[in-house]
Amino acid sequence: MDAHVADRTYVDDIRLEARGRGSKIGLLLRKAFDRVAAALDKCGCQLQVKKCAGMASTPRARRCLKKHLKGTGVRVCLHARDLGVDASPGLRRTKMQQGRTAKALGRAQRL
Repeated sequence: MDAHVADRTYVDDIRLEARGRGSKIGLLLRKAFDRVAAALDKCGCQLQVKKCAGMASTPRARRCLKKHLKGTGVRVCLHARDLGVDASPGLRRTKMQQGRTAKALGRAQRL
């Protein structure tokens, strides 16, 4: 029997980020999302949209982002888990993130 090698490609984390004002940001992110999705599809990778999240620092920006990402399956939220780390736009931080930071500072002082 001949040996067989299966080649698999995994993309673990992709982050799209845009800064600015106005509805152009939502449109730019949608275009970037579509390009990334097409590139992943082309190389045979599956985009798991249920693990994707869109975040914005203001309610107006979230509405704009939600409008432009409509039909993609990407959820727009205030915070999301990014490889075990809580991510949040703007000045807001989650209680969980604050707790983890305090715990890490406590450990650092003991070292």
